[in-house]
Amino acid sequence: METLSRPGWVPDWIDQVGTALWICDPGQRLAFANEQALELLETTAGEAVGRRCYQVIAGRDSSGFRFCEARCPLLRLAEKGSELEPFLVRVARGRGPTRCALVMCLPLQAPDGSYPWLAHIASDVTRARRIEEYTHRVASRSAGGRGEWESKALAELTPRELEVLESLADDKDVHQTARELHVSYATARNHVQHILAKLEVHSTQEAVALFLVRDGNPQDA
Repeated sequence: METLSRPGWVPDWIDQVGTALWICDPGQRLAFANEQALELLETTAGEAVGRRCYQVIAGRDSSGFRFCEARCPLLRLAEKGSELEPFLVRVARGRGPTRCALVMCLPLQAPDGSYPWLAHIASDVTRARRIEEYTHRVASRSAGGRGEWESKALAELTPRELEVLESLADDKDVHQTARELHVSYATARNHVQHILAKLEVHSTQEAVALFLVRDGNPQDA
């Protein structure tokens, strides 16, 4: 995948970062984005070059409110010399699933004195956030013994049903799951219906949440 060319003065360690990384100039234009960043943001170098970062990223907070905007709060803090705390942002591009990223910003100064250039280092924490959010929902339930029942219900799924559920947990829809498992759409859909019935849930989202909790706690498997 093509990446945005890195400004020559940017430190070499930027190339060694193994996760999504993009750099914005003081005018909030994207100056660099590595392959992982373009994948996370579901864009291309051609689409991103020269655009304002908030137009490309369009990040929102956990409540759905716009976080990335023309008057970037991180840029203002960096200008004041304030500490930049890591933050969570939700990114949704096109028809793809919403992703949750943990982002850390590092202010950089260019040789010409322009400041701040913001290097964003982001990790996709979508899966971890799903587990956390579902755990909070489980904790708020008043009915006792539900967690133990859920573990037993998951254990009763067939190997094929677990494959379907794992595919759905990887943000694939039923059509993609069918192709991945080399079965017809009707067969994959039937597996989903059996999974929902066995787990006594009403949506694939809740079934996936159960799977993620179990997968994130192997001692319960």
